[in-house]
Amino acid sequence: MEVIDLESTSTADAVLAAVKKAILEAGKGDAKVAAACGDISVTSMWRLTNGQQVAKVRVPRSVKPTEVSRVRVGWTNCRFRIRRPEAIRCFKCHGFGHTQGRCSGLDMSDSCRKCGDKSHKGEGVPFWKMRCL
Repeated sequence: MEVIDLESTSTADAVLAAVKKAILEAGKGDAKVAAACGDISVTSMWRLTNGQQVAKVRVPRSVKPTEVSRVRVGWTNCRFRIRRPEAIRCFKCHGFGHTQGRCSGLDMSDSCRKCGDKSHKGEGVPFWKMRCL
């Protein structure tokens, strides 16, 4: 799960406390939820270019984290959502589901990843000459 729209001053401890509080409130006194809240942890935090932060939170499925959509961290109501990992992509054939070490496809490494054209793969090509934009 991830907490997004965090302020730049938010800490991992504040995020952890807010997530636990929100899940306990959504659990409405369920003993299983209260027991599983000890397993919640903030695994990483990073800054975005707009000054906000994103926190990656590990939450056991037994606490039903999808019932919580917003978490209040400090003065900010932050979105709480499922983190969708990016698909594995091959840099050789530009296919999905495998990496170039196990690729048996055509070598397209010198082609554009969007359209497959070889004319604008290199650096220094102006954006108005790119056909795939």
